Amino acid sequence: MLMSEASSSDRRGGLILFGILQIVLGLICGLFVLGLAAAIEITSRRGITTPPNAAPALVVYGAAAYYFVTIGAGSIRARRWARAMSVAFSAAWLAAGLAVIGSALVMLPRMMVFVRPSETAVAVASTIAAIAIGFVLLPLALFLFYRRDSVRLTCELHDARPRWTDRVPWPVLAVATLLGFTSFVLLANVSSPAVPFFGIALTGASAALTMLALAGLFGFLTVQWIALKKSAWWTTLLLHIAGGVAALVTLATGDIGSAYARLDVPQEQIDALRLDTLGHSPLLWMVVLCVWTAYLVALLRTRSYFEAPVPRTRASDVAVAA
Repeated sequence: MLMSEASSSDRRGGLILFGILQIVLGLICGLFVLGLAAAIEITSRRGITTPPNAAPALVVYGAAAYYFVTIGAGSIRARRWARAMSVAFSAAWLAAGLAVIGSALVMLPRMMVFVRPSETAVAVASTIAAIAIGFVLLPLALFLFYRRDSVRLTCELHDARPRWTDRVPWPVLAVATLLGFTSFVLLANVSSPAVPFFGIALTGASAALTMLALAGLFGFLTVQWIALKKSAWWTTLLLHIAGGVAALVTLATGDIGSAYARLDVPQEQIDALRLDTLGHSPLLWMVVLCVWTAYLVALLRTRSYFEAPVPRTRASDVAVAA
């Protein structure tokens, strides 16, 4: 009877299936890197200026390819750390997807100026479908599967060795994932730095130094969140509040169009997208406030995990596993 119940709750097949899915996502990211690299090479030979965000995109998608392939392989092998990271990453991915949806609501109508009127419906439908699949359906499916207790028990059955992820609650690991990703993106964009700062846009050496400092800070906070340090929680909360104030001041007083111009974005594109009036869009303000509030709520909900941290000794890990 007990054996039949254990076999019925075994999710090894699902772990293999979703592991393959993540490996496929990694291969897609790898193909995107190769395609973008080829496009950069072709445009440079033709004397066309490469977009400033091309190099950072190569780095980010390259890292995404490595992540998905590694985690997918770990899922196929039913590793505890792969399941925990899949839960945390998919939760962070889904949260970021909500921000992408809000940005699309603001920018999509402006971007339609580059589309022929006869192709508007197709362009809108394809964009909505891509966002829905890439930022809602995929992370939601991964989160719902790896979050299941039966999946956790299956990984514990096939991977008896205690892992560092066992000591970190998944909401904390999800926030740490966001912090680590932010640090990585800041490092990737140092080659084309731009930092909005209370109504102005820092560029050049000052922006690069600022981004390096912030990257180091967010990287440090990532480690401290995993260690369940209360000081890291308070620091992140204060940074979030300060960042929200800076964003609102920038939207209210800054000229977003001139900031893009300082990044060598063609003036024709700035005028076509009406970026100089973007800061006065009520919809953008609503999106920024909603995203800021949602992240604040997420931070506040993790507060209880920092009250009584789990002991961080290998001996306690063995005790918990036993």
